[in-house]
Amino acid sequence: MTTSLRHVAELEGHLAVEKVTHHIGDIDVISLENPYWACLIAPALGGQILSLRFKPLNWELLRVPSHQKAWEDEPFLFGIPILIPPGRIAEGQFTWNGTHYHWPQNDTAGPNHLHGFVWNRPWRVVDVSATHLWLTLGAQGTADLAWYMGSRLNVGVEYALRGPELLIRVTAKNTGSMSVPFGIGFHTTWNLQEQDWEVLIPRGREWAMTTALMPNGTFLPHLSSLRGLPVGRLATSVVADACYRLDDDVDTAVFMRGAESAFEFIWQPDAQFRQLTIFRPSLNSPFICVEPCTWTHNAPNLSVDQAISGMSGLDSGEEKVFEYRILANAQ
Repeated sequence: MTTSLRHVAELEGHLAVEKVTHHIGDIDVISLENPYWACLIAPALGGQILSLRFKPLNWELLRVPSHQKAWEDEPFLFGIPILIPPGRIAEGQFTWNGTHYHWPQNDTAGPNHLHGFVWNRPWRVVDVSATHLWLTLGAQGTADLAWYMGSRLNVGVEYALRGPELLIRVTAKNTGSMSVPFGIGFHTTWNLQEQDWEVLIPRGREWAMTTALMPNGTFLPHLSSLRGLPVGRLATSVVADACYRLDDDVDTAVFMRGAESAFEFIWQPDAQFRQLTIFRPSLNSPFICVEPCTWTHNAPNLSVDQAISGMSGLDSGEEKVFEYRILANAQ
């Protein structure tokens, strides 16, 4: 290994600041780039990152669609979709603060709502440079949120490359007159076609799941499909569709380590994200999803303490900021 982060840092000042538009197949994307990262973002497809390549090793960390039809066939299983709110809601219905909510039943696994209202909506470019992009949710997504939440929300996302770190910062403000339920998640889909990553997650507890793939409100006495992950386990050995709650006293960082590599990648949401969903459907799947969320699947319907489920809201006039950092670190 001859490339080092220090050597790469010396090159950072040589990149010109300009808006760079590229394509993945027939998908329009905006490119952010510095000596560490090449990041491709699709404003029209949920404002999500579709590709994140670590330049010193030329490693693609995310599963990347070849064209828009591939993305449409598996819209949650590429890149890092933004989910507001995340996860399944049983039958698309729940009551919160005296208001009954009925959301579309769009889950192929059953008559449930899945993953909210912004992941497939266009986002509008506000500002862009070589290493920074600021988007706001477009008119269609904003109208959908207002309709289903019952209050208007202004949502924006900032992507910023800062040396070996990529920062994702989502801001949500309730500009309406009533409090609303609010959760967010990042459906991070790691690429397993180039590397068999060792995955290490924080210490926590695995939710007991119903046959409808949602927590039943209790925890398993021992880890089951997620066994070994808190001490490190190869991603290709995992088959899971599981929800997991981090212990209160642990840091939120998830570690991704390549075999015989001098680098590790740290995926760290802020302290509001105490829930993970781990998804890999089979031993042959060329990806694994490691998804930080502020609430777990079906949190609005769980009869447990909200501090355990992550259930939360956004009051009238309130603004919340959510951050997710990806850091390349020399081991």
